[in-house]
Amino acid sequence: MADIALRNMTDREFTDISSEAWREYILTDGTCLEITNPQWLHISDSGHYVVDSINRVYFVPHASIFTMQWQVKSGHPHFGK
Repeated sequence: MADIALRNMTDREFTDISSEAWREYILTDGTCLEITNPQWLHISDSGHYVVDSINRVYFVPHASIFTMQWQVKSGHPHFGK
C-alpha cells in the first residue's frame, strides 16, 4: 500500500506501484532518470506520470523513453498486484 494518499483532481486513473523500490528511465539522449520509492503511476497516450513518496511528480514522455527498469521490494511480485 502506498505511503502517501494520492490527490488526483483529474480523470486519470493511477495504479499503486509502491511495491517498487525504484524505477529508472533511460532516455533517448542517454540520460538516466531514477525515481526512488515511486508510489503512483498513470500511463497515458503521451507518457508516464509518476508520484514518489515525497510528493514529487514526474512526467516522462513516451517519445523520450529508450528503455526502463525497476526493482521490486523484497517479497513483492515482479508483475501484477
